[in-house]
Amino acid sequence: MTTTPNESAALALLQQWLACYRAKDVEGILALASGDDVVMVGTGADEVCFGLAALRAQTLRDFSQSDALDMTFSRVRVAAGSDAAAFVYCDVVVTGSAAGAAFEMSGLRLTAGLVRSAQGWRFAQMHLSAPNAAQDAGSSF
Repeated sequence: MTTTPNESAALALLQQWLACYRAKDVEGILALASGDDVVMVGTGADEVCFGLAALRAQTLRDFSQSDALDMTFSRVRVAAGSDAAAFVYCDVVVTGSAAGAAFEMSGLRLTAGLVRSAQGWRFAQMHLSAPNAAQDAGSSF
């Protein structure tokens, strides 16, 4: 499979973000955001971040509540919308430990909007979600 330069750049940004996440590098995560207009949504009801200060607080919370973190991506898809924007989808499994107990969050889905800036490609929006467990397969509601 061949990829366009924008697709390659989007995949590289996703890998940079993953490296920062694994290293619990808050400043690295923030540096990959588009700026104070960034929007990040996590799986928790209160995990909605508008701007860098909120993203910093959420990232610090995530990292402080875990001993170790890892994440794997599969079914990665990149739609390079233009020279200035791209969109990413992937399935996600988060593993790690918290309070000495191992955990796994599987079946997660990530979508992200990327923009090209003077600093290179950055995340403008990211949304990590979990399917509604109460919704039967084949049902829309």
